[in-house]
Amino acid sequence: MRLVLYNPHTSLCMRSLKKCLLRERAHTKLSYLIDFVKDSGKDTAILVDGTSSSIFPNRINIYIPMRGLIGKIELYMCLMLNGINPLSVEVLTSSMQLDDSNDLLFGDSNIGGTFNAGLGKGCEFNKFKGRKILHFSHFFKIISAVSANIKDSGVVYGAAEADLTKSPFFKKYYPYIENIYLLPFALEERFKMVAPFEERANKCLAIGSLHDFAITKHTKDYYEYFGRNSLHKMRREIYDHSNDLRGLIDVKIYMYGKERNHSNNRYTVLEELIDFFSAGRQKSYFSFDIVNEYNKYQMFISPEEDVGLPSINFIEGMACGCAYIGVESSIYSDLGLIPSTHYISYDGSIEDLRKKIVYYQNHSSITQKIASEGRRFVCESFGKKNFRQKVWKDLTHFQETDELVSSFYASNL
Repeated sequence: MRLVLYNPHTSLCMRSLKKCLLRERAHTKLSYLIDFVKDSGKDTAILVDGTSSSIFPNRINIYIPMRGLIGKIELYMCLMLNGINPLSVEVLTSSMQLDDSNDLLFGDSNIGGTFNAGLGKGCEFNKFKGRKILHFSHFFKIISAVSANIKDSGVVYGAAEADLTKSPFFKKYYPYIENIYLLPFALEERFKMVAPFEERANKCLAIGSLHDFAITKHTKDYYEYFGRNSLHKMRREIYDHSNDLRGLIDVKIYMYGKERNHSNNRYTVLEELIDFFSAGRQKSYFSFDIVNEYNKYQMFISPEEDVGLPSINFIEGMACGCAYIGVESSIYSDLGLIPSTHYISYDGSIEDLRKKIVYYQNHSSITQKIASEGRRFVCESFGKKNFRQKVWKDLTHFQETDELVSSFYASNL
């Protein structure tokens, strides 16, 4: 098998050129895929076609001439800024250079603009007729248009941190995705337990970014389905009730960025540029040492996205020896996490959350046991070295047998 990454310079694989130039931190949730590219023992390549950019807004990128060449230059610059020698990487520019019988093409569904900027129909991902997988992250925007473009690609396999075939919202818009490859977050080594449990505050830390978006044609599908313009219902409730929850929860939930409502659903070019380069900088959220923060508390919560995806924080905080509070859901049980053993479960309401925190404040020895078991579980299950081996084995199996099975699914352990 050869693993071919599609436009990884604008995905969650590595820090984009835009992030580097603006000196912004970025979540690189799929960085282990780029690790495969760095590994001389793995057969890999990169396919870049100019349909995706981190330095040009989607609408503007459509009209830029010689997009393919500019995309290749952007990729090379991004590789260098991420400490990768571009000359050591095989870079392809056409699906004609791929082998249907040997290559597995892996792309991102909604980062970078390929499928949400009107470029999807002619992109190289769509032209490839071999095995391919699209990763679904932050897929809630422009979902009708994106889904239509992705459907044209003929892809039927997805990947995500949870089995999105169990999400009614996802299934409504992506009924043609037959199988989701369960691909959880990989644990970075820096997330460690450094403070004894008994020396921590007997309170709950609420952490994460809060994404409240403007209601436009880009978000109307989500708004009409859920009846709200927030991606995290419980984060919004905790944020709004932060004064009432003092003594139980220390709230470190920060606004992701401020979007503006446009009554005519139109942006001028200048407005689009301003929004593009100012959105999502999350300076407050990245202004503190998150590992140190987890180590200050006995419990923490980082509520899930309403579309059926967990927060990366749940694995990171658990690795720091902090007991996680999450909804009782297949999001966690599919990975093998057991309520009251590996994490504290609640029913998703502010009232039950309050009750659970009070109970575990009064039963600190039980909280400590859950925190310890949770930490052991995530460190053993999601540590990067074993994680990469499982992913490569699964993808190789898929390429050879056309059977996409996740080694991370509890039933397959």
